[in-house]
Amino acid sequence: MARPTPAVLRPKLDPTSIERLRSRIQGGQLVTRLQDFALGTLVMDTTNDTPRLMVEMADGTRKPAMSKEQIQAARALLDKLLPTPQSIAVTSEETKTFVLRAPEPSKSTEDWLREYAPKAAITLKADEVKQ
Repeated sequence: MARPTPAVLRPKLDPTSIERLRSRIQGGQLVTRLQDFALGTLVMDTTNDTPRLMVEMADGTRKPAMSKEQIQAARALLDKLLPTPQSIAVTSEETKTFVLRAPEPSKSTEDWLREYAPKAAITLKADEVKQ
C-alpha cells in the first residue's frame, strides 16, 4: 500500500510581505530593458564564435536581444508590480441635495399667461389655448 504524498503548503502572505516582494522586483530595470528592445534595431553579432541576436541602440551600443519568453516574463512581473487602471478607478458615492424654490402652479393657462407672458404678447381666449 502506497503512502499518500503530503500536500504542498503555500504560506499565506500578509500585506507587508507582498509589498516587500514587490520592492524586490526591479521594475525600472524591466521597463528600461523592454524599451531598449522595442526602440533598438535588431542586428546579428558575429564577433564571437557563435552569432547571436543583439539590439543596437541609437548611440551605437549593443545589448542582448530579449527572447519571447523573457518578454513574457518581464510583462508578467510588471503586471504584478504596477496597478491596473481598473484598480485605480476612483469611486465616490456622495449624495447632493438641492432645494428648488418655484412659484406655486398656476390654476389655468390664462392665469399663467397673465402672470408670466411678455406684455406685448397677443392675448388668447380660453377656448383658443390647448391645455
